[in-house]
Amino acid sequence: DMVIPAGYGLVLEPGGDLKMGPGASIVSHRALHIRGTAERPVKIGPLVDGQPWGVIGVSKASATSTVSHLEIGGGSEKWINGIYFSGQLCFYRSSVRISDSNIRNGGADDGLNIKHGNFEITDSRFLGNSSDGFDGDWVDGVIRNTEFTGNGGDGIDLSGSDVVVVDSRFSNMGDKAISVGERTRFYALNVSISGSSIGIASKDLSTAHVLASTLKDNGTALAAYRKKAIFGGADLEVLGSLLWGNKKNFEVDGDSTIRLVGVGMEKPHEAPRVENINPRIGEIGRHFGSTEDGSLVPGNEAGGPFAKGPETKEKTVLGVTMPNLATLPVGMRRSGSGVP
Repeated sequence: DMVIPAGYGLVLEPGGDLKMGPGASIVSHRALHIRGTAERPVKIGPLVDGQPWGVIGVSKASATSTVSHLEIGGGSEKWINGIYFSGQLCFYRSSVRISDSNIRNGGADDGLNIKHGNFEITDSRFLGNSSDGFDGDWVDGVIRNTEFTGNGGDGIDLSGSDVVVVDSRFSNMGDKAISVGERTRFYALNVSISGSSIGIASKDLSTAHVLASTLKDNGTALAAYRKKAIFGGADLEVLGSLLWGNKKNFEVDGDSTIRLVGVGMEKPHEAPRVENINPRIGEIGRHFGSTEDGSLVPGNEAGGPFAKGPETKEKTVLGVTMPNLATLPVGMRRSGSGVP
C-alpha cells in the first residue's frame, strides 16, 4: 500500500493508466485530482486479471477532490491505518466532485463510498458492482444525468443524508434501486427505475419524495418501513409519476406511510396506509412506449389521463428546482433528460 503523507497530494493526468497489484491500495490525506478527458481518460484497474486490488481512498482532505473521465474497476476493500475503506473508491470526511466517469465491477460492499462529505456526481455510470453502486453515509449532494445498471445490491444506499437525484436511470439492481435510511431526506426528479427487486425503499425515519418519475417492471415499486429498532417508521411521497407493470406496487408497515398524488396507474389500487389522491387511471401502454432502460417515449395516443401532472409548488432543494408538475406529463420525460 502507498499512504501519501498529509503534506502531499496526488494528481493523475490525462491518459494515466494505473495498474494496481493484488490487494494494493493508495490513500491520500489531501484532495485527489483525476484530470482525464474524453479522448484520454484516466484508467485504474488490476495488474493481474481476476485478482482484485484494494482501494483508492481519501481521508480528511480539507480541499474538494475532483474526478473527471475516470474508468475504474476491479478493486475491493481494505483496512488501512485503522480505517475501513469499504469500496474501491472512497472519500471520508472529504468532499468530491465526480463527472463523466465509469465506476464498475467493484468486488466489495461499494463501488463508491462517501462518508461525512459533500458531493456532486454528473454524467457518470455505476455498472456491475458486486453490491452497492454508491453508498453515502452522512452526506449532502446531488446526482445528475447518471446511470446505475446491474449492481448486485443497491444502486444508491443512503443513511443520515440529504440527497437529490435528477434525470437519471436505474435498471436491474439485485436489491433496491434506491435505499433511503436513517433519517435521510431524499428527492428524485425525472428518474426511471426498472427491473429491480425493489424500486425505492424509505426506512427508519426517512422521508423520500419522488417527482415526475417512472417505476416499471420491478418486483416491488415502493416500500416504506421500519428496519432498525432504534428508529421509527418512514414516509414516502410520490407525485406525478407512473407505476407500470410492477409485480407489486406497495409494501408498507404499520409505522410508515406512502402518499400518492396524481400518480398514473392502469387500474385503481388501494392498500392499507397508502393515501391515493387524484390518481391518473388508464391503459398506460396506449399513451407511452418504453425503452429497454425503462425511459418513456410517446405512444400511439400521447396525452390522455397522463398528459398533466398534479398542481405543485416550485421549490429548490440543494440547488435543484422542483417544478410545478402541472406543467409536465406524468412520468419520466426522456426527451431533454440529458441522460448519457
